[in-house]
Amino acid sequence: MDLKLISSIPNWKVEDQLAKIDEEVTEFKEAIDEGITKDIIAEGLDVCQTILTMFQILEMEDYIAEGVEIHNKKLKGRGWDLVETGDGILNLIKSSMINELININKKLKCIDEKEFNAKIRFLDVDKLWNLCMPLTNLGALKQVNKNIDEVKMEEFLKNINEGKETI
Repeated sequence: MDLKLISSIPNWKVEDQLAKIDEEVTEFKEAIDEGITKDIIAEGLDVCQTILTMFQILEMEDYIAEGVEIHNKKLKGRGWDLVETGDGILNLIKSSMINELININKKLKCIDEKEFNAKIRFLDVDKLWNLCMPLTNLGALKQVNKNIDEVKMEEFLKNINEGKETI
């Protein structure tokens, strides 16, 4: 994850930032009620950003990385399985898989494009892979069938031109 800190927070006060956090939490709750994924993500990240800014106001930003490490150890100690977020190469692979799936679906016309595109964007890489393989295979089979049909048609036309029986 590559969250950034605000570069300059001149004279911001703890009380004002607490009010800002409350405001962002309220907007986050409203976005969840509305159920629009992009708004939920945007408002949730606004909550995260206001808390990061609070760390800056409290002059604790140098301890965030250490705090995240301690927090993750605490979660593991409680028996939670943890996954990485925002691994750059993984996101690149995920983006590539999403684009490939969108292209395959366009060719195959299996699922409504808008619905398909919206749903696959939030799948993790494992789920994308599990979707990618069958769609890739289906696309290959469709192409093979098309090629077979073309060969049969060429053979049919050749036989007609040569005066041979076709069936």
